[in-house]
Amino acid sequence: MDFSSFEPEDFAANESFSEWVLNPDSGSDAFWIDWIERHPKKRKDIEQARQIVLMARSDQSDLPSDGTIERLWTGITQRTARPDNVQKGFFLRLRPALRVAASVAAILVVGLLIYRFWPYSNQVYTTSYGDTMQCRLPDGTLVTLNANSVLRVDRSWQKSGQRKVWLQGEAFFNVHPGIRDGKPVKFVVHTQDLSIEVKGTQFNVNTRKEQTRVVLSEGNIQLHLTEGNSSRTIRMKPGDLVDYSGKSQALSVKRVADTTPLHSWKDRKWILDQTELSEVGTLIRETYGPTVQFGDEALASLKVTGIIPSDNLEDILEALESILPVDIRKSSGKIIVEARNP
Repeated sequence: MDFSSFEPEDFAANESFSEWVLNPDSGSDAFWIDWIERHPKKRKDIEQARQIVLMARSDQSDLPSDGTIERLWTGITQRTARPDNVQKGFFLRLRPALRVAASVAAILVVGLLIYRFWPYSNQVYTTSYGDTMQCRLPDGTLVTLNANSVLRVDRSWQKSGQRKVWLQGEAFFNVHPGIRDGKPVKFVVHTQDLSIEVKGTQFNVNTRKEQTRVVLSEGNIQLHLTEGNSSRTIRMKPGDLVDYSGKSQALSVKRVADTTPLHSWKDRKWILDQTELSEVGTLIRETYGPTVQFGDEALASLKVTGIIPSDNLEDILEALESILPVDIRKSSGKIIVEARNP
């Protein structure tokens, strides 16, 4: 299929694109990363389409009514240059959730309409591959968002007094203690697997690898897990690491002597201690997009120890070549690792 003429809404409506955003694998990663490299002018359209798909998957409880969406869509279509039959055809072929999200994305183009018709929508922070972001939330909480991540915050936070956010990807939270009517206010992070309840603390949350990993650096937090028809609460102390998958209900709890390496990414570096090269490859894919392939599977088990600056992919690859007896090259949106010839 020729995607060169696609607009963000077209990408979001395409099944193969939305499947890549929600359930990436080595094949889809290689295709789309290579396509983006060959069409750099479409990078912003791809990122906007990605946000549409992620918003569609997110919780829809705060979305406006169907009637409001229809009124807004009518106003949007009157402002665009596309023929009516093209606009209507696109809108009708979207799945219901994507239909809502596409409307929201289009409204962003005429931003004043959001505040006129949708004053209590969520604030959405997104990062693309290779980027990180720091955002200060309404209560003073500082969140560092890792690459390829999405954080949603209720814009009516100040009015409702409820401190709730939704995370896809990875983020480090430095939660400011909140006080309302003389009492501490809970801060809750929702992921696809669990809810994290705190009052003021520092912790890292990673929702990749089809599970949620929580690492506590400071303070105390409670994890609320859903297991079938029942729920479970785990109280974490500094130095605790919890991995949990709501899909498989696999739970792992362990202690780590130093949590710093697990959130060193926020300081734009990776602290590696006898880390297998395959795991470094996973970090590269999650942060920058390309899939790492090994010419010899034995190379995947090579151990890496050291501190590597992580804010530039080329620097990472050069550092790995200097540490290990390997040659690394790029090919068709992939990174190929081969043994270095003597």
